[in-house]
Amino acid sequence: EDGREGSGSDGRDWPEFRIESSAVVPFLVSAGLVGIAWRGIRSILTTPGAPVGDDLSSHFAEVSFFARSLRAGDPNLWFADAQLGYPLLLTYTPLPLLLYLPWMIAAGGDVDRELNVFRASLAAFWIAAPLCWYKGARWLGLQRLQASVAAVLWMLTCDKHSFGVGTSSLLGKGLL
Repeated sequence: EDGREGSGSDGRDWPEFRIESSAVVPFLVSAGLVGIAWRGIRSILTTPGAPVGDDLSSHFAEVSFFARSLRAGDPNLWFADAQLGYPLLLTYTPLPLLLYLPWMIAAGGDVDRELNVFRASLAAFWIAAPLCWYKGARWLGLQRLQASVAAVLWMLTCDKHSFGVGTSSLLGKGLL
């Protein structure tokens, strides 16, 4: 043996495995996160009926109402279906509302198709979130292992179990 690090007993050089810079670690972490999140993703895509009773139901109702109004040629921005009503674009949701709008208009007013668009976007968000956390951590200069840990931290994003789009809400009960 020539004493070099990474040298095999047969004299051939083997690539040195360094966990902090290995490309295998992010792949394994991503695969593990998808496996852990599969219950939530599956429930988002397969739970029958419309979202009811939490934050997601109001967001779905807002964008569905806005698309319906614009399809009818009525640029009504007053959402009267919750509480005493409120102006749609003055709440905290204008950007998501505007991003969903073309897809909801394309759904043609069919609530089932609108719900499928809504569900697919939530599943895409769940799949993309740990990847975005990983990429953001890499942009901040973290090594692959550290960035992989950051991607795992996405799964610890908490909210009240029955409210919102955080992991404890959606993993716990899915999209009702």
